[in-house]
Amino acid sequence: MMSYKQWLVLLFIYIVFMLVGAVVFLYLEIDNELAERQDILELKRKVIDLVYSLENGSRAEVVEVVQELGDNCGEDFLHIDKNKNLVWSYWNSFFFTFTVITTIGFGHMSPATPWGRIFCIVYATIGVPLNGIVIASLADLFSSKVINSRMRARAKRYESWVGIAADAALFLLPGFVVFLIIPAAILVAAEEDWNYLDSFYYAFITLTTIGFGDLVAGERGQSIFY
Repeated sequence: MMSYKQWLVLLFIYIVFMLVGAVVFLYLEIDNELAERQDILELKRKVIDLVYSLENGSRAEVVEVVQELGDNCGEDFLHIDKNKNLVWSYWNSFFFTFTVITTIGFGHMSPATPWGRIFCIVYATIGVPLNGIVIASLADLFSSKVINSRMRARAKRYESWVGIAADAALFLLPGFVVFLIIPAAILVAAEEDWNYLDSFYYAFITLTTIGFGDLVAGERGQSIFY
C-alpha cells in the first residue's frame, strides 16, 4: 500500500504533468488563435468601413442588423477591441489540461491545430490513467488510515442500521462541505451572474466529471482561470 509521502510524490508528478501540458498546449495553439483573431479584426474593419460608407438614411437599419448578427455570433462587428483576452492563456491552458485528464471536458475550449489534437490524444492517454491512479491511491490511503483503524471499535454500532447511517453521514459530510458547499460560496463571490444554486450545480457537475459545459467558471471576457 502507498504511504502518505509516496502519495505526495505522486501528487507532485501529477501537478508537474499538468503544468508541462499547459505549456505545450499554449505553444501549439497560441499562433493559430492570434491568426484567427487577426482575420476577425480584418473582417470587422471591412464591416465598419462598409456601414459608414452608407447614406445616413439606410445606415441605421444596417447597423441594427449587424448588431443583431453580432449578438448571435458572440462578436461585436462594429467595434474593434485589440485588448480582448486570449482564450489560450497559460492559466486557461492549465485549466484545460485538468478538464482533459479528469475527463470532465467542458467544451469551452479545445485544440484546433493538427499537432494540438495529436498531442491531446497522447496527453490524455497518459493523463487519464494517471488521474485515476492519484484518486484511487488517495481513496485507498484514506480508507486504510481512517476507516479500517476504527472498524473494530465500531463493530457493535454496525449491528443497527442507525449506526451505519450515522457513520455514512459523518464520512460523507466533510467531502460535501469541502468540495461542494465551500467552492459554491467562493464561486458566488467570483461570478457576478451566478446565484448560489448555479455555483452549487457547477461544483457538483465538475466534481462528478459530468461536465455539461452549460456553466464554466471564469468565462467573462474569455479569461478562464478558476
